[in-house]
Amino acid sequence: QGKDTFYRYLNTPTTSWRKLLYRITLSFIRVCASQKSDQSTSGPRCLIFDDTLLPKTGKKAEGITKVYDHVVGKMRLGYKLLGMVYFDGTSSILSDFSLHHEPGKKKDGGLSRQEKKEQYKKSRPDKSYGQLRKKELSMSKIESMKNMLCRAFKEKINVDYVLMDSWFTCYDLISHVVSLWKKQVHVIGRCKIDLTKYEVHGKKRTAQELVLQYGRNPHYCRKTKSSYIRLKAKLNGMPVNLFLIHYRKHEQWTMILTTDLSLRYRQAFELYQIRWNIEILWKDCKKYLELGKYQGRDLDGQIADCTIVFIIHQILTLEKRFSYYETIGEVFKGAQEEACILTLWERILAIIYRMINEYSLLCDEGNEVQINQTIFASFIRKEINQETHKNEIGEKNKHLSFF
Repeated sequence: QGKDTFYRYLNTPTTSWRKLLYRITLSFIRVCASQKSDQSTSGPRCLIFDDTLLPKTGKKAEGITKVYDHVVGKMRLGYKLLGMVYFDGTSSILSDFSLHHEPGKKKDGGLSRQEKKEQYKKSRPDKSYGQLRKKELSMSKIESMKNMLCRAFKEKINVDYVLMDSWFTCYDLISHVVSLWKKQVHVIGRCKIDLTKYEVHGKKRTAQELVLQYGRNPHYCRKTKSSYIRLKAKLNGMPVNLFLIHYRKHEQWTMILTTDLSLRYRQAFELYQIRWNIEILWKDCKKYLELGKYQGRDLDGQIADCTIVFIIHQILTLEKRFSYYETIGEVFKGAQEEACILTLWERILAIIYRMINEYSLLCDEGNEVQINQTIFASFIRKEINQETHKNEIGEKNKHLSFF
């Protein structure tokens, strides 16, 4: 009965899981800002965008299609999760996300008519949160990213840069960031070597044409072990800096674009490397928190499960930040051990209580052997704390109490 109640709540379309995740995110930011001794947040604050595949095996899940997995280079059944990660200079937490499917060239999602007909369907109130999430499923990722940026701006999340991979770097998104923050927030993104034209010295050329013209005398960076060309350009009239990069063991050139005209190559390269934090987040959430393993057919349940995973990840990240663990995996193991210790402590205490009651019944003068269970419990707890180093856990719980 309790399990059914839990799943019914997960499938409720009227719950604003996005608002809950944002409240936890803002609490995380307040906790970190309140620690005056923590000077590690002086680094650049960034919003990082990326997507990941949530593979599924059943074709009857709501709105599921085959999506392109760029890791293996083929179509797989599942959802694409588009995430926005907030990086404050030390920690990375996911603050917003959306699920997407891909209709494909034939607009059938890689499924037959019968398979699409057998998919789970559900009626929702028109303006409910679940209905809005259902509409996001077929929304383009660029539009979803623009909506995420608007929500971050509305929630007053202060950042310095927006980082993205070549899949998302385009004029539409760059201009949205620049206009939203009034040029106070800059974009750093890797660009595709495609037919997009950039204006350099009054002439419009593609990235490949720029390589052919300026690639003969590149500069060399020892730290990154790469050759590069720095060009001042314009993208549809917008001033940008282009860094054409070439590694010795690679034949093709890559390109990084930034709207921050003051950045040098090494600075832009190091800032773009921060984007890899979201790859680590995907790996940790899938390995330790079972992101994407939810087997329900209801889309509301899928959203709820992902939100719960990211909330748990934020709490573990906060624990890691103030307890100096090396990895999220160690924090996860520590949380498991703490839960086992607590369970064992409760069982031992219950046995001791029963022993006291039995002993009291056997004695003629019960009043003389009555023991204050509260005092006794505090004494036992103190002894166990010394054995299990609970004094450190108490300090961590002080930070978690802000939630």
